[in-house]
Amino acid sequence: MIELATMKLEVVAAAAGSDPALALTLAIIYGYLMEDRVWVRVVLAIAAVPIAVVANSFRIVGTGLLIQYWDPTRPRASFISLKDG
Repeated sequence: MIELATMKLEVVAAAAGSDPALALTLAIIYGYLMEDRVWVRVVLAIAAVPIAVVANSFRIVGTGLLIQYWDPTRPRASFISLKDG
């Protein structure tokens, strides 16, 4: 939970684990279908989860900045739960 000046930003549990799992699955599928070299497949699988975690962190920070400095009503859709407070 991230507490901003105007409200609390809470990441829904569905968003926390789905991004790395989806990224790993897609990286493995891509590596299997498109790459012949085994080392490239391994690098794709290993790099997928950290990249997904960093991308998810940027999404959460971006949403927090959007709420804080622009319009608190914008990100009410998707995987972020907002609580006025």
